[in-house]
Amino acid sequence: MGSTEVLLLTLVGRKFSYNLGGILQAYALQETLKELGRPSKFIDYTPNVSYNRLELMKDMIKNQKLLISTILNVPKYGMQKIEHRYFHKARLIATTKFKQNYLKFTSETFSDIKKLEKHYQNSTGYTFIVGSDVVWSPRYNDTDRLKVFLLGFTHNSYKASYAASVGDPIPHHLRSIYKRYLTEFDFISVRERSSAKYLLDVLPTLDVEIVLDPTALLSREEWMKIANPPQKIPQGSYILVYDLYRSNEILSPVIKFAKKHHLKVLTYSHSLFQRIKGVETFYPYGPREFIWLMNGAKFVVTSSFHGTVFSTIFQKPFVSINPEPYAPVTRIRDYLDLIGAGDRLLDDPAMITFSDFENIDWRDINQKLNFHKKRSIKYLKKVLREVQA
Repeated sequence: MGSTEVLLLTLVGRKFSYNLGGILQAYALQETLKELGRPSKFIDYTPNVSYNRLELMKDMIKNQKLLISTILNVPKYGMQKIEHRYFHKARLIATTKFKQNYLKFTSETFSDIKKLEKHYQNSTGYTFIVGSDVVWSPRYNDTDRLKVFLLGFTHNSYKASYAASVGDPIPHHLRSIYKRYLTEFDFISVRERSSAKYLLDVLPTLDVEIVLDPTALLSREEWMKIANPPQKIPQGSYILVYDLYRSNEILSPVIKFAKKHHLKVLTYSHSLFQRIKGVETFYPYGPREFIWLMNGAKFVVTSSFHGTVFSTIFQKPFVSINPEPYAPVTRIRDYLDLIGAGDRLLDDPAMITFSDFENIDWRDINQKLNFHKKRSIKYLKKVLREVQA
């Protein structure tokens, strides 16, 4: 049918998502497609995010400890509150700059499925690829947003997913939505074995492949090409703690471990209302600085999926902490099992010991990573070759 324009859809827009891992996976997919001879651009989708009262209450319950701590300590730690605001603003600036310089977006910005339908519903000159990350999560309380990531706004173009993640079993009341739109896909790949299972539970006849997250498609050397040292370079050896969910539980045992082994702690946490000697935050930094810091770390402790992936890319002695109940553990567990490193996952951060960072068989891990990288690239070539046939 001739060459078509490749449009990508993921959890990143010009002004949507400032998650380091999410932005880096978007960059990696774009770069991989470019290497395959198919430049692409991201649909600039920034959903109208709104919480209903039930969802808001759930979030408040999850974060009640942080909320109480904030209320009680603001009078005492006014300067730290100011720093928190500064850190947050600095991170927004850094991540926005990265997106402007390294990601290519459509000129149009879309906020809902109706605008996308108006623009793309009858289009035939595009190849749509959705993914990676939890684009197909049933946790969305907005079904229109779910339909967007199932490419429900177009019906005449080639549709594929790359390393899409579901994260949780699909509840009965949403199954009709998945059934309706997944059958329109020409190619489907997911990031985890569990995601494949959840989709096949809904549509047993689906042809689903399991591929690597885009970040794992780039080598350490390729990542270091865009690495950038932070303004404040850590002095001496440090443990990098990349945690999005369980800072209070993780930092305490890590600090004890670091003191015992004469290490500093570099954390992503931005909610500390007291200064802790030997602990610094990298929260204000952007994706390029994160890569630089990951490369320089002596050890890594993370509850993040992408923190886990980058630990393996850079071959850092690491442990991954179960992020539940705040996020599904399936993403981390399935990835570690895929590369033969399931023993890196810990449920209780209080159990971290030096032995957890030893005896990592990098040769075996690298062999498995290379095997799955070849399979993943083959899948993308299949998608691109089909649309050019």
